[in-house]
Amino acid sequence: MKSNKWFVKVFFVCFCILAGSVNPAAADTADQIHFTIISNTAVTFDWIGTADHIHYGTDPCNLTSSFSAVHPSELPVVANPWTSNPGPFWEAKLTGLVQNTIYSYKIGDSGQVKTFLTPPPPGTAGFRVCGTSDLHESYSECATMFNQIAGLNPNFVITTGDTTGGDSGLQAFVDTRFHDAMVWSQNVAWMPIWGNHDWQDNPQHDDLRSYKGRFDIPHQQTIANSPADGAGGYELYEDWGWFDYGNTRFISYPERYVSATWTNWQTAVGPIFLAAQNDPNIKFIVTFGHQSAWTSTVSRYPGSATLQGILNTLHNSYPKYKLDLSGHNHNYERYQIANGMTHIINSTCGAYYRSWASPTKPANCAYRCIHYGILVLDISDNAIQGQFVCSVNTSQGGGDYIIEEPVCSSPGTVIDTFTIGTPDTNAPTPNPMTWASVPTATSSTSIAMTATTATDGSGVEYFFHNVTDPNHDSGWQTGTTRTDANLSVNTLYTYQVKARDKSPTHNETAYSTTADAATWPMGDLNGDGAVDLLDFAKFAAHWLETGCVAPDWCGGANLNQPLDNTVNFYDLEILVESWLLGV
Repeated sequence: MKSNKWFVKVFFVCFCILAGSVNPAAADTADQIHFTIISNTAVTFDWIGTADHIHYGTDPCNLTSSFSAVHPSELPVVANPWTSNPGPFWEAKLTGLVQNTIYSYKIGDSGQVKTFLTPPPPGTAGFRVCGTSDLHESYSECATMFNQIAGLNPNFVITTGDTTGGDSGLQAFVDTRFHDAMVWSQNVAWMPIWGNHDWQDNPQHDDLRSYKGRFDIPHQQTIANSPADGAGGYELYEDWGWFDYGNTRFISYPERYVSATWTNWQTAVGPIFLAAQNDPNIKFIVTFGHQSAWTSTVSRYPGSATLQGILNTLHNSYPKYKLDLSGHNHNYERYQIANGMTHIINSTCGAYYRSWASPTKPANCAYRCIHYGILVLDISDNAIQGQFVCSVNTSQGGGDYIIEEPVCSSPGTVIDTFTIGTPDTNAPTPNPMTWASVPTATSSTSIAMTATTATDGSGVEYFFHNVTDPNHDSGWQTGTTRTDANLSVNTLYTYQVKARDKSPTHNETAYSTTADAATWPMGDLNGDGAVDLLDFAKFAAHWLETGCVAPDWCGGANLNQPLDNTVNFYDLEILVESWLLGV
C-alpha cells in the first residue's frame, strides 16, 4: 500500500498554509489537477485554469523550484462537433526528481500545498494499486467511490477505460469526473488507458482529445489507424504505453480501432516484455486495457478470442506475466486460466451492463458479481495479493442495466480475494523489534526515539507505543523516527516499538524492550535536568527574538508557545517560576 511517508509532512503542509505560503491576493486558478508517473524521477501534472506554472520542492514551507507549464499538444477545446471546457489546459513535466521522495507542490501562486511521492527504486516491493473503470455519466456513486479510493491510500490508480462517459452528450460529465477525482488525484498518480466510450460510441459529443489532452502517457506508443480527430488527421500518439513501479512492469494495450490493432500491438510490445523478463528488478508483468479477453456477460460472452490468444502467447513466452486487468463489461469477474494467468474484469465504477449470459458461471471463472467495488492490489516481493472491496450500494436500473447483486452490505467489506505467487507470512526482522536510539527528551514537552531499520520483502511500518499514555501512540508509520510532542513537563514516560510488513496480512513483530525518558523541567533549555544560569544564558541569547516556530521555538526560549512567537517577558516569567528546579 502507499507508503505512510506521504503523511509525515501533513503537519508541515498545514502549517505552511496557515503561515501564509498561499498568497490570497493572487488571482490564478486551477482545477481538475492530476498527474501521471513518467519514470522514477519524473511526473507530469495536468490541470485547467488560469495558473500557468507549478512550484515544488521537498520543503513544504520553501518550494524552491518552479516550472512553467505548456498547453498540451492535443487540446480538448474544439468548435465542431463538440466543445469542451474552455480551460486553459496546462501540462508540466517535472524531471530530475529524486526517487522515493516526498515532494510538496502548489499550482500557481494561490494553489493549496499538496504532496506526491516519487516511485521507489527498481525492484522495490510493498506498494498498493487501486483499479477503476467505466466511470460513466452523472452517477453520483463515482464521487463516493473516489473518496473511498483516497482512504485506501494507493500509490497510484489505474483506470481501464471509459474515463468519464462524456460521449453520452454532456462535456460537463468530463469536467465532473476530473474534478471529483481530486480527492485522490492531487496526491496519487492516475494511470489510464482508453475505452470505447472515450472515442467510439458518440464522437459527436466526445473523443480522445478529451483524454490525450489531459494525460501524459509514459513511454507513449502509437498504433496505426487510431481514431481520426476533428481536423481529419490521426491522433498518432498515446494509444498505449508502459511504466515500471518498484518490482512490476505495467503495460497497457489499446482499443481495437481496426481488426489488426491488437496483432500490431503484440508485435510492438514483444521487446518491452522481453526486457522486463530479463530484468532482475522486475518480478511481475501486468497488462491493462479496456476490452476483456474473458467475460460471461450477456452478448459479450466468452470475451475476445483474439485477445485471449495474444495474451496467452505472451504469458507462455514471458513467465513473469501473470495478471491482466480490463473493464468494459460493467461487472466484476475473476478468471483463473489453467496456464497460470489471472484475468480481472473490474468495471463496477459507473454503471451496470446487462446480466450474465448464463446463471452458471464458466468453469474458469473463479468468481463474479454485479456490485460497485474497487480493485486493490498489494504487491510484495513474491506475490500480488488482490481484493475486490465493496463500495456504495445503488438501486440504478432500467434499459440495459440491472439491479446489483446482494454480495455485501457496507463499503469496505472484502468481496473477493486472490493471490498470485507466494504470499508473505513472515514478520519483519529483527523480531522482536529493537531500538536504534532509545527515547530521549528533547524539550520539556517532547521525547524523540528511533527504531532499528527493519527488513521485509513487502515493506515495513513502525508503531511507537507510549505505555504511560497510549493517547500518544504514533499509529503505523513508515519512518523509523518518532518525536512524541505535547507531553507533560518534567514527567517520566515509558515506550516500546514494534514493526509490521505492508502485505495484506500485516505480519507483526513482537514489541521491543521498554525504555524510559523524562521530559525536562520547564525552563531547562539545555536538557541537563536543572534550571540554572546556563539556561538563563541561552535564554538571554534569544531575548526579544521573533518568528519562533516549531520545532525549535527559538532554541526553546519561547516557553509560552504557541500562545505567541516571541521571546519576551511572558517567557521570562515562566523561567523565573522554574528557577533552580532540579539543582
